[in-house]
Amino acid sequence: MIVIYYGPTAFKSDDTQNTPSTITSNTNPSSQPSTPSPIQSPSYKDGTYTGKDFQNPYGDVQISIVISSGKITAVNLLNMPSAEQRSKYLTSMAGPLLKSQTISAQSAQIDGVSGATYTSQSYQQSLQSALDQAKAV
Repeated sequence: MIVIYYGPTAFKSDDTQNTPSTITSNTNPSSQPSTPSPIQSPSYKDGTYTGKDFQNPYGDVQISIVISSGKITAVNLLNMPSAEQRSKYLTSMAGPLLKSQTISAQSAQIDGVSGATYTSQSYQQSLQSALDQAKAV
């Protein structure tokens, strides 16, 4: 028998009417729920770090970051795609969003910008390169 859990109900594969069954908990109500441990953000050394230059079909991307009090406080776009008018436009739209995502995430784990996928990927690679330099040992 296969039981698929979905929220407070379960669906059994041998149930011909496919009606949900209420799931009951066997846990002791007096037991304390476990508290998840907070995610530890990496500690960075203060300074300015320049990431490697990464190419994509629309141009090169290179950034630098400023770390202050162990946090990313600024991102500088050193090189962004600008060879064609559309690349200039996408860079003008994507650049500020990528910078904002970086400051919020405090890492290279950002969403990127739809429509500027290659630039977003190159940006993340350059950012990760800079963060690797900034990691406190």
